[in-house]
Amino acid sequence: MVFSSASNDGGEGSRTYPAKLPGVISCYTTNSQGKGSDFNTPAEAAPNFSFVGEEIRPIWPRKTAKVPERMKYKSGTSFATPVAVSVAALMIGYIEKKFPQKKWRIKPQSPEGVAKIFDLMKTKIGDYDWVSPTVSVQR
Repeated sequence: MVFSSASNDGGEGSRTYPAKLPGVISCYTTNSQGKGSDFNTPAEAAPNFSFVGEEIRPIWPRKTAKVPERMKYKSGTSFATPVAVSVAALMIGYIEKKFPQKKWRIKPQSPEGVAKIFDLMKTKIGDYDWVSPTVSVQR
């Protein structure tokens, strides 16, 4: 399964390789409330899944004389992509634990299965489909 950042090229760009390929989970970015980032490329043919990717504070490998601070806030679709992978892993693990004997028509661990999981979790905000495990959606 392949997850890919969509692109940070803003309104002038489009999804980049490999995000534009069929079967790839393409990841756009949002702020913590699900609003699409200004540097997202325009939404294309669905799905347009987005994940928190603004003001992420990763811990960089080590301090150096040039970079004494290890924690810097960063933004981009490259930071939203590991969030998407984490949400997928969390949900697949939950499904496998909660329903171990279930025979699935679409396997949750497949690209189609993850897309279906995200589709069930999404909240439409603007042109993007925000996926957040902290949002409770009544269906």
